Amino acid sequence: MELATRKKEIDTEQVLNEAKKTMFYKVYDQLMVDLPKTAIEYLKNISQLGIGYQKVESVIKLADTSSSHFSVYREKLKTWGVIDTEKYGYVKLRLPYLQEYFDSRA
Repeated sequence: MELATRKKEIDTEQVLNEAKKTMFYKVYDQLMVDLPKTAIEYLKNISQLGIGYQKVESVIKLADTSSSHFSVYREKLKTWGVIDTEKYGYVKLRLPYLQEYFDSRA
């Protein structure tokens, strides 16, 4: 019975990896074509800071930009559904595996 359980785990992992590859290719690659370069750079900055909510001031510092410039793109990314800004002073990526997508393209 252990062998059958182990086989199922491997198959599940393989399926997840294939699903991610497909999502990266069909969804995220297209998203990167559609988004402005500056918005993509901000997403990469958020991704570099880690998983979960990141301080806006940390993103601004990493991007070496002004808070007013970042706030314009923060609102756009929020409207497009790419980031979550519900926690005041923080942002986080909303799309599943987006951080992994950026890591795989680095």
